[in-house]
Amino acid sequence: MKKETACRAVLLAAFFLMLPCFAGALELGTDFHMGNLDFTSARTSDITTFDGLSFPWGISLYLNQSVSDVLVLNAGYSMDPVLRNSMYTIFTYRYDFLSLSVGPFFGLFNSASTLLKSGISAAVRIDFPGIIFLSFRTDSSIGGRIVETGDYIQEQNDVALGFYVRNVICSFNLLTKKYTEMT
Repeated sequence: MKKETACRAVLLAAFFLMLPCFAGALELGTDFHMGNLDFTSARTSDITTFDGLSFPWGISLYLNQSVSDVLVLNAGYSMDPVLRNSMYTIFTYRYDFLSLSVGPFFGLFNSASTLLKSGISAAVRIDFPGIIFLSFRTDSSIGGRIVETGDYIQEQNDVALGFYVRNVICSFNLLTKKYTEMT
């Protein structure tokens, strides 16, 4: 019995030691953000003041993996003060200067009556390396109906225009987020 347990432990250790060899260009990351835009779900319509002294925070976890020379898998989880909890998986197809991305987007545990809200993410990026790039991305819940208490819609749009100078990437971004819930 002890010999089998030791053998399993050695095989498991070998697996975890060899895992980076098979992972290739697996990129894992996390982002932490904090601000003073506090629009909590407890806020009612009779509250007309905004003190700005509350600092909600959020965190994002993500991974990027090149599946082939032209296909990339991006997946992640985000806890955002505006959009609340969301998770996404995006497949990106890259061809020369054009990238097309699409994948599912999910709202998780944002309402007691709607535990999982499905959506779709889509993006387009035009990139002239070393010169300029332009990208559009949208994440939106599917089924824009808000009928029952607890139904919600999550929307996020991102437009970016950037250019390259020596050792610097400069960009201008417009990011909008919207969360609507029936109360």
